[in-house]
Amino acid sequence: MSFWITAWCTSSLFWLTADDLRRGAETYDFATMAENIGLTEQQGYAVQDALRFEPTSGGFLVHYLPEDGRCSSR
Repeated sequence: MSFWITAWCTSSLFWLTADDLRRGAETYDFATMAENIGLTEQQGYAVQDALRFEPTSGGFLVHYLPEDGRCSSR
């Protein structure tokens, strides 16, 4: 299943970089978040391993699935 999420901020975030987002995401417990929505810990780890932020002209793209589109275990 694919979906788009668009977030708009009321304050300027011009200073925010893709690296800032990556470092912030490193603090999250992906295994617990996955279990909270009915996925396995392994699927949470797979998303964590694949997570990357790509800057665009108007913001960022967030990639969260492995290149093959599968969430396999670590």
